[in-house]
Amino acid sequence: MDESIPRSQEDREAQSPVPVEQLPEHLGFVENDELRSVRTFLVEAMTQGNWVLITKLKSQYLELGQAIAKQHEGSDFARAQIGLIVATGLMWRDAGKPDSYGAELYNAHMYAYNIHFDEVAESIQAAMAEVEEVPVHPVPKASEDKPEEPDENYLEELNQLAAKFDAEAPPVQVEVSNNDLIVNDKILESSDGAGVLWRALTEGRDVIMEKLKGYRAYKQATDPYAEISYLIPLNLMRLGNHPKDVLSPSGMKRKDHFEQHFFDIKDFKEEFHPFWQAVEASGFVPEVHLYGSQSMWYPLTLWTRVPITHETEPKLGNA
Repeated sequence: MDESIPRSQEDREAQSPVPVEQLPEHLGFVENDELRSVRTFLVEAMTQGNWVLITKLKSQYLELGQAIAKQHEGSDFARAQIGLIVATGLMWRDAGKPDSYGAELYNAHMYAYNIHFDEVAESIQAAMAEVEEVPVHPVPKASEDKPEEPDENYLEELNQLAAKFDAEAPPVQVEVSNNDLIVNDKILESSDGAGVLWRALTEGRDVIMEKLKGYRAYKQATDPYAEISYLIPLNLMRLGNHPKDVLSPSGMKRKDHFEQHFFDIKDFKEEFHPFWQAVEASGFVPEVHLYGSQSMWYPLTLWTRVPITHETEPKLGNA
């Protein structure tokens, strides 16, 4: 996965969780006087529930915050961006809004988790455990649920799989509708094959990124109350209609939520592993979503989350 952000030695070392109040500065995001001034007014607006001011001031805070993050490069830039998300969450906490605070922590955790900043992810998860109202989406535990880091043999297996897909998979036409991947005018099914999915994600990467930038900007512009994550979910494929058709015995044991996300290839039957690996081989991070109950299950779907930040978003109208 060539586009992975390199991990620093500090991130690889096991450390005690950093207190959430110290995380932004620990990650290289240090507020200047202008940001501190905006923060004061923004926390007041959040406390009062004044969404007109919240929308205006939060946009200003994020724009100024991105300017600070851009002073860093490479993995340090990614760390500072995570620090900005945590800082935004802390404002919601100070305003007495634990649900919005938890949502921002979830965004920061997933950002850190997906780019293997283990120490950072664990510190954020420790803070999430203390939130009064947990986020809607279940979160993988950094120490338990996260699959082991791929070794060289597995990476070589992915490279060989990509070469096989490249030789065998036919050309595809890629589009994105809202946040659904559309390949050859349809949402993919498992019967379409893993090679088609790999082809769509590799050759359609630019289309996917541009469309998701537009999707994020559109959602924010049309719904100022929405909390839009830095990680935009992209629905890739329907895998099956019932958990027992897709999940392995270990996955079935973990099936205990109405809404549940799976982050480990071991939770799926072997015939579905190529789809997971096709996502990884194309440079994205896979996950599977499960919705429903014993009385009715929705189809299990394969997803990924694509980092789309404010600095890359197109402007809409006079925004």
